[in-house]
Amino acid sequence: MRRVPVLAAVLVLLVSNVGLAQFWDAFNPRVGVSLVHPPGYGQKLTRVAFAPAHGRCASQLLDPVVALFVDSGIEVVDRRHLESLFGERRFDPSGSVDARQAAELGRSLGPGALLVLNVTRCETEKKPGYRDQDDGEKGVRRYFIATTKAELKGSLQVVDLTTGRVLRAEPFESLPSRQVELEGRKPEFPAENELLDEAIADVVNNQVRRLFFPWNETLELIYYDDSECGMKHAHQLLKAGDTAGALQQSLKAVEACKATPGIKPKYVGRAHYNVGMSYFLLGDYDRALASFEETVRLNPGNIVAEAIAECRRARQTRADLQQYEERANDEAGRGEPAAASAAGAQGNGRSGATSPGKPAASPEERLERLKQLYTKGLINKTEYETKKAEIIREM
Repeated sequence: MRRVPVLAAVLVLLVSNVGLAQFWDAFNPRVGVSLVHPPGYGQKLTRVAFAPAHGRCASQLLDPVVALFVDSGIEVVDRRHLESLFGERRFDPSGSVDARQAAELGRSLGPGALLVLNVTRCETEKKPGYRDQDDGEKGVRRYFIATTKAELKGSLQVVDLTTGRVLRAEPFESLPSRQVELEGRKPEFPAENELLDEAIADVVNNQVRRLFFPWNETLELIYYDDSECGMKHAHQLLKAGDTAGALQQSLKAVEACKATPGIKPKYVGRAHYNVGMSYFLLGDYDRALASFEETVRLNPGNIVAEAIAECRRARQTRADLQQYEERANDEAGRGEPAAASAAGAQGNGRSGATSPGKPAASPEERLERLKQLYTKGLINKTEYETKKAEIIREM
């Protein structure tokens, strides 16, 4: 019996599952699309106090969390003063929050939010192992494996110091692991303290940061570089950083494809897709979606379906971020603490968005808010210029 090479078998399997065209499409170049998410907490904190942390590793975790808030320009109540207040009031050492005691602290500290960090598990584990590999005539080789794992779990509570209400209780968890493998002898285990440091960094940078501060996500989406209709030139412009030029070239590519006798519909669809991706990169999500829908008509598949889903998500994410910034600006203008605003919004059954009776912002105010988003790095220069032009056209 003739044997089918492994690679050929894999190709046959892939092509049978996704189709030949979709399989080769996956090898097209990808571009990074940046999304800026609003914080999961949904409110901008301006002043915070940290309760004494509880649990093993808690102090190691609390220090970088506090540094994160300080570095972000948020006022942090002096921890020595706060700890003395906790001692005077005999705050529950288990870390649970009593509304009456929290409100009493608020009368001493002023309005703001109290963050309570509890670590329920902070452990490391070393696990030895091995695997045997049969090398035919050379015999069986034994490889020894040394694995170190870390586990860091707990929760972070946000308490309103005005009312003592728990506004948010967010769990966190990190489970990093590393392993070393050597042939014929047992290797040293990866250092436990390095794994714990990795777990702490993960919780601070990827969980706490995302809870309280805007954060970036980069999507990797395909941008076609076919030689047909000038699509390759559009991709070259994009690689050079000229997104607006790539859009113009992609629009020309659509017209060139339409004017080419006998051109396959898939290339017309790809040209429309590149137009959509160019608009996507420029932050014009509605026009991007319109181009993607045209691609679906001409050249449907998983690639354009993924682009449509991500474009819709990006549009919603930007709307959420703008609402977050507007709410924060309104609270700053009223001098209202963010934590108190969050409590009021929950108590009234509303999300904290501006009321229907509030007059719409003027173009000058919208331009100023847009500038603030750009200055803070929440939108890039292209998005700033595109939205600025839209506002000016409306004036």
